[in-house]
Amino acid sequence: MHGSVGAVCVLCLWHRLSSLCFRAHRLESLCHKKSDSRNRIVNENCGMGTAKPKTRTVRIVRPPDADGVGVLCIETDGTCQFYTFLELRCEIGGRGFAVHRLGQGDLYHVRVGAPEDVSCECMGFLRWGHCKHVSALAALIRQGEV
Repeated sequence: MHGSVGAVCVLCLWHRLSSLCFRAHRLESLCHKKSDSRNRIVNENCGMGTAKPKTRTVRIVRPPDADGVGVLCIETDGTCQFYTFLELRCEIGGRGFAVHRLGQGDLYHVRVGAPEDVSCECMGFLRWGHCKHVSALAALIRQGEV
């Protein structure tokens, strides 16, 4: 701070304000704006690209063996990820599974069933309320493969 202790420096405030104005102007220039029929400003795209929907398929690589352990493949836009899965007893509703991504240390407990009986411990489910693990197991259950 310039000047006396406790006093607000006008030069420091000016620098902060001009910096904020510059950032706001940059953000505004990224947004494509147009006005609608009522002359309200409508932001279009706001500098963000539109997300291409992901194509995702699931298949059983190895059906569950005598111990109940199977291997499935989730293919997302041509990239395969392999998971081992084991059905667990689930006393709170739905069917429970332990799902482990091969080559990684991630182990997720997944529940599949009615909408109120669906959960997964992965970050995707915790953030969005749905994930590829639940979708994959639900699809395999619908097809009668699990």
